[in-house]
Amino acid sequence: MRSLSITSAAALLLATTAIPASAARLDTTDPAGDVWKIIDANAAESRPTDHVVNVDVTGVWIKHGARRVVVKASFAELTLNDDTVTFWIDVKSDRRLERSVQVWSSPEAEDGDAKVLDETGSETGCVGLTHVIDRDLDRITVTVPARCLGRPTWLRHKAWASALTDRGWFIDPAGTGGSEQAAWSARIRRG
Repeated sequence: MRSLSITSAAALLLATTAIPASAARLDTTDPAGDVWKIIDANAAESRPTDHVVNVDVTGVWIKHGARRVVVKASFAELTLNDDTVTFWIDVKSDRRLERSVQVWSSPEAEDGDAKVLDETGSETGCVGLTHVIDRDLDRITVTVPARCLGRPTWLRHKAWASALTDRGWFIDPAGTGGSEQAAWSARIRRG
C-alpha cells in the first residue's frame, strides 16, 4: 500500500509540474580580422583586409525555440560612428520558406531597425520582431517570432555583417574562418 501511495504522489507531482520550455542552439565562432573589402560589387570582386570597426563578426549564437528564434552576434568592436552597419541572417527550413532577417543602424538611427524579408526581398510585416544593438558589449541581438519563419521544426542559417564607410564597403561572412562566402549552418532542431 505504501509503494502505491508513493507512486501516486510521484505521478501527481509529475502531472502538476510544468516542464520548462527548451530550445536547441548552435554556437559558431569566427576569427577576428577576416573582413573583406568589396572592390566591385558588379564583378563580385573583393579582397581581404584587416579588422574594420562595426563589421568584424567574432561569433553567432542561435537558439531555436517553439515560440521564437533568438540570434546574438558578437563583434570585435561595435561603435557609433558615421558607418551604416547591417547584420543579416538568412534562414531556410523544413517549411520551404526562405527569409532574411536584417538589423541595421546608422548615425541618423543609432538604435537601428529590424525587418524580415521574404525570398523576393519584400518586407513580411513580422509582428513581435525585436532587436538590441549593444555597443558596450559589442553585440547585436534579434528575436524573431517562430510564426514569422513558418514555425519550423528545424532551420539552417547563414549570417554576415556589412558596413558602408567613408573608406568603402566591407563584409564579414560569419563562421567561415576567412572565406568571403557565407555558408549554411547545420540543421538546428526546435527545442
